[in-house]
Amino acid sequence: MTDYSPHAATRGDGDMQDTTKILIGIIAGIIIVIIAAAILTFSVTTTTGVSGESRPYMTHYNVALPDGEAVTIGSSRIAVMAYNDSIRTNVDGNPEDLIVGQTRVISPRHAKITALGIPLYDADF
Repeated sequence: MTDYSPHAATRGDGDMQDTTKILIGIIAGIIIVIIAAAILTFSVTTTTGVSGESRPYMTHYNVALPDGEAVTIGSSRIAVMAYNDSIRTNVDGNPEDLIVGQTRVISPRHAKITALGIPLYDADF
Protein backbone atom coordinates (compact mmCIF):
# COMPACT_ATOMS: atom_id res chain seq x y z
CA MET A 1 0.00 0.00 0.00
CA THR A 2 1.35 3.40 -1.01
CA ASP A 3 0.77 6.46 1.08
CA TYR A 4 0.31 9.64 -0.96
CA SER A 5 0.84 12.86 0.94
CA PRO A 6 -1.73 15.55 0.12
CA HIS A 7 0.91 18.28 0.77
CA ALA A 8 3.50 17.09 -1.70
CA ALA A 9 4.71 20.04 -3.78
CA THR A 10 4.50 19.62 -7.48
CA ARG A 11 6.96 21.08 -9.89
CA GLY A 12 4.28 23.23 -11.58
CA ASP A 13 3.63 25.37 -8.47
CA GLY A 14 7.17 26.79 -8.49
CA ASP A 15 6.97 27.62 -12.18
CA MET A 16 3.76 29.58 -11.61
CA GLN A 17 5.36 31.69 -8.88
CA ASP A 18 8.42 32.42 -11.04
CA THR A 19 6.22 33.45 -13.98
CA THR A 20 4.21 35.79 -11.75
CA LYS A 21 7.37 37.41 -10.38
CA ILE A 22 8.74 37.93 -13.89
CA LEU A 23 5.44 39.42 -15.08
CA ILE A 24 5.30 41.82 -12.11
CA GLY A 25 8.91 42.83 -12.78
CA ILE A 26 8.18 43.54 -16.45
CA ILE A 27 5.10 45.63 -15.59
CA ALA A 28 7.05 47.58 -12.94
CA GLY A 29 9.85 48.22 -15.45
CA ILE A 30 7.41 49.53 -18.07
CA ILE A 31 5.81 51.85 -15.51
CA ILE A 32 9.22 53.20 -14.44
CA VAL A 33 10.20 53.86 -18.08
CA ILE A 34 6.92 55.70 -18.77
CA ILE A 35 7.30 57.87 -15.64
CA ALA A 36 10.93 58.69 -16.52
CA ALA A 37 9.94 59.61 -20.09
CA ALA A 38 7.13 61.85 -18.81
CA ILE A 39 9.52 63.68 -16.48
CA LEU A 40 12.19 64.09 -19.17
CA THR A 41 9.71 65.45 -21.74
CA PHE A 42 7.90 67.84 -19.35
CA SER A 43 8.01 71.36 -20.81
CA VAL A 44 6.43 74.79 -20.36
CA THR A 45 6.19 77.04 -23.42
CA THR A 46 5.13 80.68 -23.34
CA THR A 47 4.15 82.62 -26.44
CA THR A 48 2.78 86.09 -27.12
CA GLY A 49 -0.20 84.78 -29.07
CA VAL A 50 -3.39 84.22 -27.12
CA SER A 51 -6.21 81.88 -27.98
CA GLY A 52 -9.75 83.13 -28.19
CA GLU A 53 -11.12 86.60 -27.61
CA SER A 54 -9.35 89.17 -25.41
CA ARG A 55 -11.41 91.02 -22.85
CA PRO A 56 -10.42 94.16 -20.95
CA TYR A 57 -9.13 93.59 -17.45
CA MET A 58 -7.57 96.00 -14.98
CA THR A 59 -5.64 95.29 -11.84
CA HIS A 60 -3.07 97.00 -9.63
CA TYR A 61 0.11 95.39 -8.37
CA ASN A 62 2.53 96.24 -5.62
CA VAL A 63 5.73 94.52 -6.60
CA ALA A 64 8.97 94.56 -4.64
CA LEU A 65 12.10 93.74 -6.65
CA PRO A 66 15.69 94.22 -5.51
CA ASP A 67 17.03 97.55 -6.79
CA GLY A 68 19.66 97.07 -9.49
CA GLU A 69 19.67 93.25 -9.35
CA ALA A 70 18.29 91.07 -12.13
CA VAL A 71 15.73 88.43 -11.13
CA THR A 72 14.12 85.69 -13.20
CA ILE A 73 10.38 85.12 -12.99
CA GLY A 74 9.20 82.24 -15.14
CA SER A 75 11.17 82.64 -18.35
CA SER A 76 11.47 86.44 -18.07
CA ARG A 77 14.60 88.22 -16.80
CA ILE A 78 13.69 91.45 -14.99
CA ALA A 79 15.97 94.24 -13.73
CA VAL A 80 14.66 97.37 -11.97
CA MET A 81 16.43 100.55 -10.88
CA ALA A 82 14.70 103.39 -8.98
CA TYR A 83 15.41 107.05 -9.81
CA ASN A 84 13.51 109.95 -8.18
CA ASP A 85 9.78 109.42 -8.90
CA SER A 86 10.36 106.89 -11.66
CA ILE A 87 11.83 103.48 -12.21
CA ARG A 88 13.78 102.07 -15.12
CA THR A 89 12.82 98.51 -15.95
CA ASN A 90 14.43 96.01 -18.28
CA VAL A 91 12.27 92.99 -19.04
CA ASP A 92 13.83 90.43 -21.39
CA GLY A 93 16.10 93.10 -22.88
CA ASN A 94 13.30 95.67 -23.41
CA PRO A 95 14.10 98.81 -21.35
CA GLU A 96 11.26 101.08 -20.24
CA ASP A 97 10.83 104.06 -17.91
CA LEU A 98 7.78 104.11 -15.62
CA ILE A 99 6.63 107.11 -13.59
CA VAL A 100 4.79 106.72 -10.28
CA GLY A 101 1.03 106.45 -10.99
CA GLN A 102 1.50 105.69 -14.69
CA THR A 103 -0.86 103.19 -16.29
CA ARG A 104 0.81 100.49 -18.36
CA VAL A 105 -0.77 97.95 -20.69
CA ILE A 106 0.88 94.52 -20.53
CA SER A 107 0.47 92.38 -23.60
CA PRO A 108 -1.20 89.02 -23.01
CA ARG A 109 0.75 85.77 -23.21
CA HIS A 110 -0.15 82.12 -23.60
CA ALA A 111 1.40 79.22 -21.65
CA LYS A 112 1.24 75.55 -22.60
CA ILE A 113 2.42 72.69 -20.36
CA THR A 114 3.14 69.34 -22.04
CA ALA A 115 4.52 65.93 -21.12
CA LEU A 116 5.18 63.14 -23.64
CA GLY A 117 3.97 65.60 -26.28
CA ILE A 118 0.49 65.59 -24.73
CA PRO A 119 -0.90 69.02 -23.72
CA LEU A 120 -1.66 68.98 -19.99
CA TYR A 121 -2.64 72.62 -19.41
CA ASP A 122 -3.22 75.74 -21.55
CA ALA A 123 -3.61 79.18 -20.03
CA ASP A 124 -3.71 82.81 -21.13
CA PHE A 125 -2.23 85.36 -18.76
